[in-house]
Amino acid sequence: MSNPTKILSVLVNVRRQSPGSSKEANSWMARCPAHDDSTPSLWIKHDRVKDRIVLYCHGPCNEGQVREALYRKGITSDDLGGEFRTNFGSKIQLVYPEKPTRTETPIEGCTLEQLAAVKKLPIDFLQEEFLLKDTTWRENRRTTPAVLIPYLDFQGNLVTQRYRVGINGEKFRAPKFQPMLYGLWGLKGLEEGEQVFVVEGESDTWACWFLKRAAVGVPGAKQWRSEWAKYLRKFKVIIWQEPDEAGKYFAQSVTRDLPGSLIVKATKEEKDISCLLQKNQ
Repeated sequence: MSNPTKILSVLVNVRRQSPGSSKEANSWMARCPAHDDSTPSLWIKHDRVKDRIVLYCHGPCNEGQVREALYRKGITSDDLGGEFRTNFGSKIQLVYPEKPTRTETPIEGCTLEQLAAVKKLPIDFLQEEFLLKDTTWRENRRTTPAVLIPYLDFQGNLVTQRYRVGINGEKFRAPKFQPMLYGLWGLKGLEEGEQVFVVEGESDTWACWFLKRAAVGVPGAKQWRSEWAKYLRKFKVIIWQEPDEAGKYFAQSVTRDLPGSLIVKATKEEKDISCLLQKNQ
């Protein structure tokens, strides 16, 4: 059985999340024991449903590094409870472009709190399931807030990443980005014949997972690659087609490699799953 009291007793500068926080009351912030932490950056949540302790460092540490630091302080795996995803999000790092990107219109910036509010999704859900992090983006000698979006492989290892730099207008920056399916690690453990949605982008993937639907996201309507079909052939694929020419091209590209897939044609009012979730929240 997980033991949050024991874990909190070995941490420094522990404070409970404020009642007005978007996170649940059974969560805390503390200094991370895995790095030289001057201000509390470790988020601790007691997940009573799964009887486990969720650990999320807003700094450079992954869950495994935090656990190792806690083990050295006398905490056991039983105290933490649940199943540890050994490689999940390992080696996440910030990568900036070698040369600044020049744009006529300055980017507006974006925080995880703003992104979660617009998408009507809990911050802790985005942090725990997708490892989203607040960071900054520097462009044209101007620093703005940004959200780091890691792309992990089937085993949960970091492969590449993008940055959300705005809610409107210019939304993304992606230095050294390697196009791949987003949410691959969510396919692990699914049985043959289960339904899997194929959608455009990260936010529709978040919405599907929040609605308890397995999904992977393609990072752009024209970014589908034939070699990705191997991850999906054993599943019942459902393609979400957005109501524009790009959406039509997207659906045709995927069905060419995955014949027999079901296509859901969205309306202009509910063009993507993220909009559908926002409308009905």
